[in-house]
Amino acid sequence: MADKQRKSKDSKDDENLEKRLKAVLGLRDKIDEALNKVYRKGDLTQKQVSDYLDNPDNFKKGQWDYIQKRRKKVFSFIWDALGSETKKKYDKKQLAKKAKKRKRKSIGHRRKWIQMD
Repeated sequence: MADKQRKSKDSKDDENLEKRLKAVLGLRDKIDEALNKVYRKGDLTQKQVSDYLDNPDNFKKGQWDYIQKRRKKVFSFIWDALGSETKKKYDKKQLAKKAKKRKRKSIGHRRKWIQMD
């Protein structure tokens, strides 16, 4: 008896999850379409728009503060939904990317670094 109730509850949870997932994917598709329209209409690339939005010189101080608050809320919501393990993996990948970008010095650069007469 308890197994039947548990199975029916699990199937209802799965159905709710599937409905939510479809809704989220539908919203994501709508957002992608809207962004693509903006890119085509403005003859811009995603990188150009991203660079513009990440530059505080393009906004008034109040606008920039509001954008940063909203950005923090959105990211915290996303990371809460995805879980801490996913965030840890993402942070690890970001650190690895930063490490690759650093310019490494070779021994050849240090040769004759102290002038001796």
